[in-house]
Amino acid sequence: MALEIRYGRDGKPIEVWYGRMKIDGKMEVKALKTPFDGIPYIKPNGRVSLREKGDTKFEVSKNLAEKELGDMLRDSRIKGRAEHLTERLIEAKTGKTVEYTRLEDLAARWRAIPREESQPSENYLKWCDSVFRRFSESAKCEFLYQVDEEQAAGFINSLKGSRTKKTLKDIKSLLRSAFNALLPVGSKNPFGAAIKGKRKRGQVAPEEGGTIGRRPLTPEELDKLLETAKRMDHTLYGLACCAALTSLRIGDVCNLKWKSVDTKNGWVRVTTRKTGEPVEIPIFDDRLKGVFESALAEKKDRSEFVFPAAEQMYEDNPTGITYRGKKLFAAAFAETEEKPIDVDKNGNVKGGKADLADILPRVLASVSLAGFAPGKRDRIMDTLNRYANGETLRQIADGQRDVGLRHGNGRVSDDMKEAEDISGYSFFKEGSGKATIRDHIKKMRKRRGAGMNSASLLGWHNLRGTFVTIALSSGVPFEDVAACTGHTFAKTMRDHYYKPTREHTKKAMLRVKDAFSIAPKQIPAKEVALLPDAKTTRFEMVANAVGGLSEEEKQQIAKMLSANKSNSKALPTKRKKG
Repeated sequence: MALEIRYGRDGKPIEVWYGRMKIDGKMEVKALKTPFDGIPYIKPNGRVSLREKGDTKFEVSKNLAEKELGDMLRDSRIKGRAEHLTERLIEAKTGKTVEYTRLEDLAARWRAIPREESQPSENYLKWCDSVFRRFSESAKCEFLYQVDEEQAAGFINSLKGSRTKKTLKDIKSLLRSAFNALLPVGSKNPFGAAIKGKRKRGQVAPEEGGTIGRRPLTPEELDKLLETAKRMDHTLYGLACCAALTSLRIGDVCNLKWKSVDTKNGWVRVTTRKTGEPVEIPIFDDRLKGVFESALAEKKDRSEFVFPAAEQMYEDNPTGITYRGKKLFAAAFAETEEKPIDVDKNGNVKGGKADLADILPRVLASVSLAGFAPGKRDRIMDTLNRYANGETLRQIADGQRDVGLRHGNGRVSDDMKEAEDISGYSFFKEGSGKATIRDHIKKMRKRRGAGMNSASLLGWHNLRGTFVTIALSSGVPFEDVAACTGHTFAKTMRDHYYKPTREHTKKAMLRVKDAFSIAPKQIPAKEVALLPDAKTTRFEMVANAVGGLSEEEKQQIAKMLSANKSNSKALPTKRKKG
């Protein structure tokens, strides 16, 4: 394979490059589409040299021509495969040329796929880009059709232990969809032939990558949360009240428009941003009604949003809204700070903080065995060594920045606390020793396996689960709850939102306790008249019973009595002894 410059009769180079390559054992020269440009290097003997550098335009033109020639050579090799006969048949039937997508182009092609319904968010597409980039780096091939099941399984297995079960499922689903959309017709999808094992009963343990459900609040806890929000911020109270009493996600609450709120008839009608499902929620609580009336009274501009400040913050910085929710839950449910574990250099419990220099080898050993990613492990160990040598947080951050670790004081502090959690030693002397709101937020997270992000236990989404749990525990039918939440399948609601605590279960059972008690049997008035009384003789009882019968029934009873009388005469009389 080589480039050529050809000249016309006027002695000037032809406007395009030429390429020489071997096809089916025969050398051929083909005109390329890349235009010839610039001035090449001229040897002393007057000949043009392509090995030496010409001017800038010439080198740019030459590089483009080399890329085009390389693509032509790869295409010729592809057309030499046995599958090319199938491709020609497909092209003949569909009238479309079979395209081959390179792995390096997977992210760009996925973004360019036309979508009929709502467009994905930029954050989701960035996540897709990272998955495609990681996969293309791990796969030892160039085109999508060259990826086999072994490579696909190897990539997924390489992520196990550092990703949750749900994240692995999402990654496999993304790659399966991308391959289905971009593979040539007739090609086998390596992510579409997975054999599922026997389904495990119960939830997967958090340390094994299982999902950790959000705990719903009890009515008493919800009241406490709303009272805390009212003291902190008027807007925060409105968001919390609306999220708890409508089951809307916080994004839908922040983007709630006045045209969706019918205060006169008491309804909220919204098309959810995540699923596009329309939902209708009644305004059944006076607190929610008061929030809408207050927001309407304070409306000064022509904003179409119920909470304009929250809508602006959510669009500019969704993480800010999330953090405000965490601060609210931390302020409402901050637990009493526990006394830290303090040890001396021999590992014995003592008062105050331990000196890291005395226990550094033990802490480093714990971090090295924790299963962190190499980059994070090295950063934490570097932080510990610097702190043990007497450097401050600022000095540690500056020193790490000089060696390419771009983390500030906050990251250094997080690394120190994570080292404390892993080792079980308490040595980080931060500030005055008083718990900050950030410390309380950290307590609202649950650690999972090494390499996995800790799971958030309390936040805005707990209010959605609170709505579902309280409604279902109160006896509201699933269909009515689903009309408010937008769920289609009961399994989704049961697995992810209906998480009753002991208090929810206890209150629900108190409402049905009467069904388990033995109530006195209600006897009709007609039967009450037939019940024996202390002063009623047997003859009177029979007379009362006969009084309620028809003439035909009376005649039947008379025949029975006469028959019994005749039978009694035929029977021998039993004699008394003595």
